[in-house]
Amino acid sequence: MKARSFWPLAVGYVALRILLTVVIAALVVLLARLAGLDMPVLVAAMLAVIVQLPLAWLMLGGMRRRLTAQLAASAGERRRLRGELQAALSGERTSSEKQAAAGEQAAAGEQAASSERAASSDQAMPDQAESSEQATSKPTASAEQAASDPEGSADPMPSDESVGPTPNQATRL
Repeated sequence: MKARSFWPLAVGYVALRILLTVVIAALVVLLARLAGLDMPVLVAAMLAVIVQLPLAWLMLGGMRRRLTAQLAASAGERRRLRGELQAALSGERTSSEKQAAAGEQAAAGEQAASSERAASSDQAMPDQAESSEQATSKPTASAEQAASDPEGSADPMPSDESVGPTPNQATRL
């Protein structure tokens, strides 16, 4: 799920705030001229910036909230991708790989159970039925591994200690 780009909304929000500032400055200059005062443009611009702060907060609140939500979603997506890249660089399994491995283990377990049921129903002799019940009661090696490691996070890659220091760690030594 890719987060939508926040740039169009951010540019629109900034443009509306600048437009609001310009409109307020023009109103201040116009009102000063109507009152017979000569107000410098710089003073009108500073007054417009101060006045537009609370006005923009009130008038553009919905747009600001949507922009904040999109920025948060974009930051979350960047954090997730960064975590996956760091996990891939360190040789760890990512969350998507763990889910795929768990799905494969579940499918293999279901397939083994269905083949054992089919084999036990085909056997007519009581001796063989007892031996199949004993075989199903004994956990297999993959079942023992899954029981000891419920998330399936057994890593085929060697640990960092056996590989040696990374280039960054070597420079720190």
